[in-house]
Amino acid sequence: MTHEVLPRQTPEQLGVNPAGIRSFLDAVGQAGIEVHSLVVAVDGAVIAESWWHPYDASTPHLLYSLSKSFTSVAAGIAEAEGLLHRDDRLADRLPEAAGYGEATIADALRMSVGHLLDPVLDPSVELPVTDDGLLQLLSAYHPERPPGEIFTYDQLATFAVAKIIERAAGTSLLEYLRPRLLDPLGMTEAKWAGGESNPGFTGLHLRTESIAAFGQLLLQRGVWQGRRLVPAEWIDQATSARISNDADHRFPPGQPVDRDSSLGYGYQFWIGDHGYHAGGAYSQLCIVLPGVNAVIALTASTVLGQTLLDAVWEHLLPVLSARGAGAPTVDADPVDSAALSRRLLEAAIPAPTAGAQRRADAQAKANLGMLAGLVLALRGDAAPAGWAEAAERAPEWTALAAQAIGTEGARLAPPSSYSVAGTVFSRAPVEPGLPEARFGGLGGTDLPELESVRLDGDTLTLTLDGASYRLRVGGDDWARGELLSDPPVRFAVRGGWDGTDAFEAELRMIEGPHVGLLSLSPATGHFSFTWREPTLVGRGLAGYQV
Repeated sequence: MTHEVLPRQTPEQLGVNPAGIRSFLDAVGQAGIEVHSLVVAVDGAVIAESWWHPYDASTPHLLYSLSKSFTSVAAGIAEAEGLLHRDDRLADRLPEAAGYGEATIADALRMSVGHLLDPVLDPSVELPVTDDGLLQLLSAYHPERPPGEIFTYDQLATFAVAKIIERAAGTSLLEYLRPRLLDPLGMTEAKWAGGESNPGFTGLHLRTESIAAFGQLLLQRGVWQGRRLVPAEWIDQATSARISNDADHRFPPGQPVDRDSSLGYGYQFWIGDHGYHAGGAYSQLCIVLPGVNAVIALTASTVLGQTLLDAVWEHLLPVLSARGAGAPTVDADPVDSAALSRRLLEAAIPAPTAGAQRRADAQAKANLGMLAGLVLALRGDAAPAGWAEAAERAPEWTALAAQAIGTEGARLAPPSSYSVAGTVFSRAPVEPGLPEARFGGLGGTDLPELESVRLDGDTLTLTLDGASYRLRVGGDDWARGELLSDPPVRFAVRGGWDGTDAFEAELRMIEGPHVGLLSLSPATGHFSFTWREPTLVGRGLAGYQV
């Protein structure tokens, strides 16, 4: 049973017209946005909640950069305890940051230490995203500009703050936050990748209701059930603009920037027209709206982040704003209310269709072409081999990806429709000489440790780095399973046959936004695997949870 932290009310009881919630669901569906969960809280009570099956209320979800906002709050608590001060120079607190000049903790929190590019996402960097690797990067990748001059979204800056907190507190960021923030808010499920040292900029896993509770704490300026957990002054500063982040204040100047990423930045919070939000890759969101006393928590798997936020402003914000003084109740239509409740309860991810892996592979190549242009701009003739050819082929790959977008494949036949028992599928050949589509020392679009695949009825046997694991493939529903063991990586799997030509399956990492697409070709004896969304951290499967 899922532990509920926030009380429940109906939309009508708090003066919210449920039509706005329905129209929001319609809008994101029509836009092709894959939402995994939604929690809307008003006056501290949940009025709408949904998890798109196979995602569920009890399973923590990877927050990606929404983790940064927890690092910011940790810094505020640490300052109140005398462990640090926002005006401390990074160079004075970390020997590895000796080359950071006058840049302070506050500069790091507002993404303005002076880096022109995010060092961790530099595609030409080969260092692993480990504690040691990030410390090496901190020592080697010095700012090019004075602090405060330019806004650069900067994983390494957040890592520096996390490392200062950990060294001052003598424990990991997660363990520092447990008694001070996580446990009081009922976030007993919280886990943070990195073991004894957490990177700060990503890796935190929480349930969606816990994300909403975090937003409610912010809305209440650091007070929870009558107890002050975070200084109000810190939250006020962190959630108001500390630097401009529009196109004129980035490098290179004039680059396209989504509207809700250009209205100002606080201490690891994005400032907006209606409030502020904490956000992570593929739209993990905690939206705080002080003017209407509301919090909206979302987990998702989409690159259409601005479109998702626009749907919030267009459909949810108006019905929240219309409550007026005193939040009077609205007349409830029992039929409409029941229909909304049923829709929220029965939300589900659609069944996979034929050709999904090919469509994802086309998009992966387009991403590779985009990265190639960036690598050549950064490194010129010094760029590693293969990037020049990738840049040359970028227009071709972009065109192929555009053709693939929106094409819907046929329904798949059940996994047991055809037998290929005894066939060991090996990796399909890749084009020689091209670099891997990845982000610096971070993740990519492939699963490099996957060596072979077998299919016996509805059971896949995957061999990763010499070890074999079994995953059952659901036909009419998603089948749950795990790969690895320390920590286990949990999947929901569903698939079937595209005629007799190919077996296809979706492997959904249900503790995060990533979807792996597997295709087996009996004619060639090869398999192909593509992450639909590029993984951002880690080279091995366990690292994809960071």
